[in-house]
Amino acid sequence: TSAAFAVLPPFAAGFSGAESYGLLLAAITTGAVAGSLLAPTVENRPLGRVSALGFLLSGVLWVAGVEAGGIALTAALFAASRVPVGVYNVGVQATMQTGVPDDKLGRVTAAVSSLSNVFGPAGLLLGGIAGDVLGARTVLLGGGLGIALTGLLWAGLPSLRRFGAPTTVESGSFG
Repeated sequence: TSAAFAVLPPFAAGFSGAESYGLLLAAITTGAVAGSLLAPTVENRPLGRVSALGFLLSGVLWVAGVEAGGIALTAALFAASRVPVGVYNVGVQATMQTGVPDDKLGRVTAAVSSLSNVFGPAGLLLGGIAGDVLGARTVLLGGGLGIALTGLLWAGLPSLRRFGAPTTVESGSFG
């Protein structure tokens, strides 16, 4: 995702520049917020299945957005592609906050945040380099493929696929 954000400005320039870039950022944010708001509707469903299907759908919608050709349709598809990501983020956070013992939650949260803060900029750097070499469209398509592959990972690994609903995690059970 970070790599894709690195090339979003040149991709948007192919439509109309700054206005399109702003619209795409707004669409992506709106989709993630919508997913966060919709997360309670699937909190009783297995996180493994929701994540597998959600990431597959997200990747397909993202690629469709890259290929759409018009800014309005691209923005709509990008927004829709982020809804499953918003659902996932809430489900994972709820699961982690419940399952990790209270005395370890700060350390686990710090570790997860630190990893995100390391890999995010690395993805931006690599995305920028890849964008210069391969072009923005190719990097964005690769991002969509990566999202879909994440769904296949969730579907293919039994431990992830069988992960239960966030509401079924017992307090401190990951200790």
